[in-house]
Amino acid sequence: MWLPEPLKKFFNDVLESMLKPIADWFMGLPPLKRFIVGFGIVVIGFGVYYHKNVWDFAQVSREFYRAATISPKESFFNSNRDLRLKKLINNIEGDLLDSEYPKKKVSPGDYNPWTISQIVVSCKSDKTTTLMNDYCFYVNHSHALISACDCWSEFENVGYPNYVATSWIMLSMADYKRKLSNKLIDYISQNQNIAGWWSLFPSSRYEDASTLATAWLIFSLNKNLNSGNINKEKEEEAKQSITNGLTWLKAQLDSSKNSWFDYPGSTNERKVSVSINGLILFVINQVDSDTDAKEAFNKQWLEQFDSYLQLTKSNGLLNINSSTTSGHTIELPGKEFTHDNIACYDLPWLIIGGVTAFDNASISTKAKLLSFFNEVVDHGSTLFSNSMNPRPQPWLASEYLFSLRMLNRENFF
Repeated sequence: MWLPEPLKKFFNDVLESMLKPIADWFMGLPPLKRFIVGFGIVVIGFGVYYHKNVWDFAQVSREFYRAATISPKESFFNSNRDLRLKKLINNIEGDLLDSEYPKKKVSPGDYNPWTISQIVVSCKSDKTTTLMNDYCFYVNHSHALISACDCWSEFENVGYPNYVATSWIMLSMADYKRKLSNKLIDYISQNQNIAGWWSLFPSSRYEDASTLATAWLIFSLNKNLNSGNINKEKEEEAKQSITNGLTWLKAQLDSSKNSWFDYPGSTNERKVSVSINGLILFVINQVDSDTDAKEAFNKQWLEQFDSYLQLTKSNGLLNINSSTTSGHTIELPGKEFTHDNIACYDLPWLIIGGVTAFDNASISTKAKLLSFFNEVVDHGSTLFSNSMNPRPQPWLASEYLFSLRMLNRENFF
């Protein structure tokens, strides 16, 4: 900007009179102190520029040293938080098993086979094993079981399977070595589209191709295959379904948003869900053997972490009830229609996504993730309480427990 010479001289004199004493003081410091002060000024400057909120930046800055020195598989936390996390896991598991599960384990409604399978998968104590026989009896005699395919609907007497509910039940069977029937494997492979996808319910329309259902079926098939839970004569069939599904799923990442849509084939009914993106990232890392591809997907997910995190918060605080419901219209066989009304909860899968991608993050992003993980532990009991009050949501509490086990670096698979 052009200024008259007298005015320019005036401003220069003012700036010099203000800055010269500071500069003289700074240059008079011993070299080490000068470095520390200079580094602090740079850090604060970057914090104000990039984060605007200096307090938030200060919280993240505290984790920079930890981020720069943490090794793979090492605990994310100091010893105090580590103990609090373990206590939180034990408390949630105790509440789910002792208070809720025994009371309603064979009742309809909220405690359907899908919900009970989530409890079984997320809880790892001896009590879970003792309850498994009751659970297996229930799911195999529930009216949610469809005998024509040995698969499950979400609710009783629906008549067609829900592939996400079926996947969770398959996972629980893998954990406790209950063999999957050949009929179920045949049904899953026969109802997979030639392109590699499944819908939430049986459907042949590409608009109904579901990243959620495809990710869950890939993962549950892979878990059962690795557990020796699929009969030998059906192993190749299962492997082919996994390969085809994984290939389709990886190709669906939308380059403009760096995210996966819930229904990528739909033109007007598709959404980006924090939950689904965390799930897909986790599944790719669990199932894919391509290390370079996994690293690339991890880095792309990390680029979206800040925006995902904001979606999980309400009034600046983590909100365990934050979720996305697709509402997508699905065409069933016979030209009947239904909707995808699954609530996909964000926080558990943001945690799992963060743990999954952590080792591929830059130091600054690791510091952000560690700050987020600390927040999860510090508010852990409140978050669990909010998942069970005023209305018990054991399915959400189970996914939260599952994510906390991941945060605890437990080796599930």
